[in-house]
Amino acid sequence: MADDTIVYAGAEASGLYRKAAGDAHWELLTNGVPPAAQARTIAIHPQNSNVVFVGTQRGIYRSQDSGDHWERMNMAEGRVVWSLKFHPSDSHIMYLGTEGSEVFKSTDGGENWRHLSTITNPDQVQMAFAMRILGLAIENANPDNMFAALEVGGAARSTDGGKSWQVKNQNFGEDVDLLDLHGVAVGSHDSSSVFISNRTGVWRSRDKGDNWENLNFDRFSEIRYSR
Repeated sequence: MADDTIVYAGAEASGLYRKAAGDAHWELLTNGVPPAAQARTIAIHPQNSNVVFVGTQRGIYRSQDSGDHWERMNMAEGRVVWSLKFHPSDSHIMYLGTEGSEVFKSTDGGENWRHLSTITNPDQVQMAFAMRILGLAIENANPDNMFAALEVGGAARSTDGGKSWQVKNQNFGEDVDLLDLHGVAVGSHDSSSVFISNRTGVWRSRDKGDNWENLNFDRFSEIRYSR
């Protein structure tokens, strides 16, 4: 598969898959990943596409040969990884988010991970699972500005590179549909614009998360539950 564009897909309850673009067959990847891997997030190295990371129910794993072999990276046991993000200008720096809303950081290309912070929200919606970080975003122009999508706790912002966080749920109140965030992204052209997805569609902030406006996704689709 060395000469092909490779597509990876993670299934939360049934494994990690790979195929060549245009191929109809998905290959289940098992060499080194946990049995019945719950592959919730995948990140491809920005300079070396042979290096792939996957977050699972048993931490984070790395392949250096496009998924043929996998090895577990050094981080605390018992962490379920839901999100992965490379620093925009230094690929040696990576961040991940867990169930339990912990943020971990690596400064050596993913080999070792240390706990950086835990995001808390006393107004989070109580679910059968702990609040978790389903998405992380970093502002390119100022990487100290980071954003997190919390399930089910809304949006959070850091201005010190993930060391501390502020919940930014202006306009959401206690509406569970709005607080159930599934993703977050920072606009590449205008880094003051932040986008989040939830059960109602897509929302945008033009002031780095202080206020949010509904982009009325229902104008485009009857299905608004967004990731």
